[in-house]
Amino acid sequence: MSRVHLLLLGALLICALSVINATDQQRRIFIELDLAQAQERQLRQDWSQLQYQQGALSKISRIESVAQRALKMRPVTSSLTHYLTPQVINLDEIEALSGSRLPQNAVKRASQSPASFERGGR
Repeated sequence: MSRVHLLLLGALLICALSVINATDQQRRIFIELDLAQAQERQLRQDWSQLQYQQGALSKISRIESVAQRALKMRPVTSSLTHYLTPQVINLDEIEALSGSRLPQNAVKRASQSPASFERGGR
């Protein structure tokens, strides 16, 4: 055997080892890809299930039943509604009860409050 043959044999061995190494890396990458695809499928399935649960939990009928059961809430009806009307207060009666005279701008301040005031008769 000449030196050329030994050099070619060495190059052949190096190439064979590199092919084996590349095949092993390819197999490992393929396994990782397969695991990643399986994880993707599982995550998509979980996402679909969560969207379905969110849709079921956000239905108006479910919210109303939970509000009635857990929070003891009732739907609003006209028999349960109390309407507030402005109350007229006679400032002369207030002055007589308090024993002092109200300032002249009492009427003006009273118009800013929810109840309205009226000076004089009813």
